[in-house]
Amino acid sequence: MSLHNNQIHFIRRGRKVIENRSLKDEERLEMQEIQLNEAKNIAEDADRKYEEVARKLVMVEAELERGEERAELAEK
Repeated sequence: MSLHNNQIHFIRRGRKVIENRSLKDEERLEMQEIQLNEAKNIAEDADRKYEEVARKLVMVEAELERGEERAELAEK
């Protein structure tokens, strides 16, 4: 009977180890999902800001070109 009890003890202990590991893995997965969502939000925000700056750059370049043309006309 003692051998049988030892086997049961080791099996239960092994099950607890696996359950604990599984819980830790689930917690880590949840954290990674949260971090992924945060990273996506940051990336989307950065994309919006980039597009806004790119539009402003196009407008400033156009204004510069018009200003240069006016300056050339004024010199003549």
